[in-house]
Amino acid sequence: MRAVGVLCAWGGALLWAIGLAVLQPRYESHGELVGNNAYWMRDVRWMAVVAAVAAVILVFRGERLRTRLALLGSGAWLAADVWLDRLGVSGWAAAAALAVVTGGLLSAAMYTGTRAPIKAGRHALLVAASVAAATAALAGALESPTDTEPSLTPSALVAGVLLAMVAAACALAAAPAVGAIRFRVALATAAVGVAGVVVLRAMPPQSDRLLVAVLVSAALLSGVAVTAWPRPAGRGLLAYAVLAAGTLLGYPLLLMSTVLVTGFVVPVAAALTALAGSPAINSADTDLLFTLLGVLPGLVFGAVFTMRAAPAPAPAPALPVPAP
Repeated sequence: MRAVGVLCAWGGALLWAIGLAVLQPRYESHGELVGNNAYWMRDVRWMAVVAAVAAVILVFRGERLRTRLALLGSGAWLAADVWLDRLGVSGWAAAAALAVVTGGLLSAAMYTGTRAPIKAGRHALLVAASVAAATAALAGALESPTDTEPSLTPSALVAGVLLAMVAAACALAAAPAVGAIRFRVALATAAVGVAGVVVLRAMPPQSDRLLVAVLVSAALLSGVAVTAWPRPAGRGLLAYAVLAAGTLLGYPLLLMSTVLVTGFVVPVAAALTALAGSPAINSADTDLLFTLLGVLPGLVFGAVFTMRAAPAPAPAPALPVPAP
């Protein structure tokens, strides 16, 4: 698991750096009227950050203090992304420098204090797995105004594959015990995620990618729970059927709720566009941050999944019996 986490963290850092300094300037919109999905590259970068942070949490096995530091670091990383976007950083040299600096910081976070014993945090791992699983398919569903940008499919594909791999690995690390069956379930989960992202990217433009992304996300979330949860006693098949139905119904509801909140009530993407100094999306369209459509539902599912994975409370101490 550690090797998967290290590779995915470095892969996320490299994708983010190339996306910011090379792809963003190449496809950035400079006109007064900007169409829908114009800022798809921002989503690719932010999904790469999500994958890298989840991979770092995987490496130190969800230890509580380091998880909190990783979350604080992710906030600083995203703030730096907006700032550097506003500065207009560009070029392969800048991308290489950003990749080296970010990779070095991630390596320091992953390897500092590794000799000390680490108390694994199953809940943090399960939440990280859920967030990555809920976001992976959305990378495959990303679209651009013309859907002809040659860098859209490969960059979105890399982001989705990283997220699917991290989701399966975090779920396996959160499991109470790793056996052959559980390992196969984790591999199947990763395979479903990767295949789903590939299928989504192969779909023709203007097709219903979001519907397929919902199905893939539900399958990924179900796979995460099956991998990480203790085996249900008694009617296991019924429990898994309820799980699949719950994710298939719950994820679209959470997705639409997130669209309404972040697109209209609190227009997060529009605010980020303004902070980056980019032209606003025209009034006929909505500026959406697809990354949030995965992260926020993933946090909800992660919180629900941890209830089932929580260890049983310790028995109350027996009261002393007074002597006769």
